[in-house]
Amino acid sequence: MKATTAMGDSGVSASRQKNCNACVQAKRRCDRKTPACSRCDEKQALCVYTKPRPGGHLLNSTQYPTPGDLRWAGPTYSPFGPDTAMFDVLPDLGPTTMSSFVTDMDTPNEVDVGLDLFVDFLNTERSVPLDRSLVPASEPPSPPLATPIDEEGLQAYEKMAPVCNRIKPWDVHDPSTALYYVMTAVRRFIETMASQNTTPFLHRCLYREYKPQSILSCFASCVLYANRTPENAAMVMQSLHRNTNELMETEGSGRLGLVTPIEKLARTQALFLYLVVRLFDGDVALRASGERDVDKLREWLAELCKIRDNLGGDVKEGNDSLEEEVDWERWIFAESLRRTILMAYSVMTMYGVLKGSEDKRDLDSWNFVHRWTLSRWLWEATSPSEFQRMWKEKPHFIITNYSFEHFLQCGRGKDVDEFAEILLSVYAGVEATKEFISADGKS
Repeated sequence: MKATTAMGDSGVSASRQKNCNACVQAKRRCDRKTPACSRCDEKQALCVYTKPRPGGHLLNSTQYPTPGDLRWAGPTYSPFGPDTAMFDVLPDLGPTTMSSFVTDMDTPNEVDVGLDLFVDFLNTERSVPLDRSLVPASEPPSPPLATPIDEEGLQAYEKMAPVCNRIKPWDVHDPSTALYYVMTAVRRFIETMASQNTTPFLHRCLYREYKPQSILSCFASCVLYANRTPENAAMVMQSLHRNTNELMETEGSGRLGLVTPIEKLARTQALFLYLVVRLFDGDVALRASGERDVDKLREWLAELCKIRDNLGGDVKEGNDSLEEEVDWERWIFAESLRRTILMAYSVMTMYGVLKGSEDKRDLDSWNFVHRWTLSRWLWEATSPSEFQRMWKEKPHFIITNYSFEHFLQCGRGKDVDEFAEILLSVYAGVEATKEFISADGKS
């Protein structure tokens, strides 16, 4: 299939233009071939040689993808639109690094995340070409919302029931309990986001080149919150309140339905992190404002479930995957989405348990299957080549909700990443999880 080209409203032929729009946006060399350059031809992407009109907001029919062209979650799914790899249509910002740190949650003023890097992060934000950033409001039929929980999942719930039923309010202060461990891990999401651009459910390369405004604002809030002091706390909380309100006003309105999958994921992750701060900070006013936004998080999670690749039953575990090769960028998006859904439902359920008034809607979410990939090797891969090598050489396990029994029989401690460690601690207990991970050492 050949890539297609398009002419602007001026009627000037493509042969009289310079570099095509896609190569300019991706900062790649364009050979200026017609009717499509070699790069667009290889990508089977639209090759446009005309510059968009200043202030233009609408696309003509030759440039705009039709609903039938859009693909949904799966091995070939792209969160940006058809025939487009996640990182191919965006500017190359270059690698950034931030020093890791360990801090006590009670001493926020000791956190140093590198404000120079924070400024660089904000300054690298670029907008995506309009023809790549919009998804038609008339969306194609989505796959089934959910699969009912299976017998293995029910058995996992039965195993966890005694632990959940024995939770006491003071367990939050007891380091030997699973509740203390999980609460500490959840609060740490803000610090790791501020210092490393990542969380256990948000891959560090997910927004490497395209940063939605919701994530930029959330990152800024996390940096400020992680560096708060008694002197600047009021200003930090005011900024958090403003950014949260802006998210609810802009993203909550749906922007006439023109929201890409990557933006849907970004706004959900941003709201989730804002809720972590407000629900678990200990401030009564913050908690009250956070509780008012929980319903919106449930709504956005339901939308994510519609576009999720839920790893159907034909997926094999270990090294026997049905796919010889998996696209790294698409896997990052799909796995971040899966983990966001599962972690958000888990935290909201935990919050209900702590309040002593679980919401039926949160409990109902566990009547369905939420699959995810357990593999430290895949999640921590830093390049496409490393990911492909880990995919072929290292085991990876498809986990349904909290069903770890098979993994505990066949997996090893070296396979466990932070996301899996949090969930495994709830399933098996903190000490048992530590013993399993340390049995063969973590490299």
